[in-house]
Amino acid sequence: MTFFEAFDNIKEKLSKADTSKLNGDFAMQVNMKNKDCGGTYYIAYMNGQLDVQPYDYKDHAVMITAMAGDITKLVEGRLDPVKALESGKIDVEGDLTVAAQFAGIVKPAPAKKPAAKKAPAKKPAAKKAPAKTAKSAKAAEPVKAAAKPAKTAEPAAAKKAPAKKATK
Repeated sequence: MTFFEAFDNIKEKLSKADTSKLNGDFAMQVNMKNKDCGGTYYIAYMNGQLDVQPYDYKDHAVMITAMAGDITKLVEGRLDPVKALESGKIDVEGDLTVAAQFAGIVKPAPAKKPAAKKAPAKKPAAKKAPAKTAKSAKAAEPVKAAAKPAKTAEPAAAKKAPAKKATK
C-alpha cells in the first residue's frame, strides 16, 4: 500500500465522521511510520469544517505518530485511543485534550454479537443388528431335537402283560 492509498482511505473515513461534538479550531499532524507508506498529513477543524490534507502542518496543537493500519483502526473505531496510547501503538505529542476531542468523533465499531451456538446436528441412527444373546443364538441355530420326534418313555403300566395261555 502506498502513502496516498492509505491517506485516501483515512480521508474518506473521516469525511463521514460526526463533527458536531467538536469545539473550537484545532490542527493535528499525523505521521504514518510504515516503511512502504510512511508520510505526513494534517487534520484541521476550522470554522466548523474538517479538512484532511497530505501536507505538513507546522502550527499543530498535537502530533500523532503510528502505523497506517493503527490509524485506520482508530478512525474506524476498532482501536480504543487510550489503550493504543498505553500500549505504545500510537505516540501523541502536544495537547492531549485536542487528541481526546478528536477521538470523540470516531464511532466505536458496533459490538459483535457472539454467534448463536447451534446444537450439533443429530446423525440418523444407523440400524443396529440385534445383539446376540444366548437366547437369540439358540433360536438362530436349527434345533436338532425338533427335527426328530422326542422319544417318550411309556409308563410301566402301559406295557402289555404277557398273554395268558389258554387252558383246555
